[in-house]
This record gives sequence, structure tokens and C-alpha cells, in this order.
Amino acid sequence: MEALKKGQYAMTYVGEMTNDVQANARFQQVTDKGGNPSYQTEMQLTNNPIVVIDATYGGNVSRVVNHSCDPYLFLRKVYNRGTLYPNA
Repeated sequence: MEALKKGQYAMTYVGEMTNDVQANARFQQVTDKGGNPSYQTEMQLTNNPIVVIDATYGGNVSRVVNHSCDPYLFLRKVYNRGTLYPNA
């Protein structure tokens, strides 16, 4: 283990890109089943609506990073694979 430098890349947040309406429905479904719905992360993309990255299914270890009241990492959009938001 070694410390990260300020601004250094840490990892890729992986999940399914969806919109806020779909994300809210998924959040409710997971909550109703007694699950943990906190694996959704919102991003505001340039010239696009809010995008939600849902790491509940198909996510990686990055989904548990920043689970605190004092987050220590930030998201930066690097690439977009798929066609949900092709201009993102």
C-alpha cells in the first residue's frame, strides 16, 4: 500500500449508465428488497442531463470508495463506452 498524490488516478468507477428516473426506480427496488442502494453515483456531464452510474450489478471495488461523510476522491469522466449518451 502506498499513498496517492493529490490528483493522481486511483481507479475506474464501473457500472451501468442510466438516467435519474431509471436510477430512482432501481434505488426503490433495492431498498424494498432490504438491499444496499448506495452504489449509484451521479455525474453532470457537459451539455447533457445528469447521468447515474449504477455499480450495483457489474460494478467493481470502486463502488465502496468514498463511503464516508468526508469523501477523499472525486470522479472525473474519462471515456464513455456505449450509446446511451454518445456526446458525453
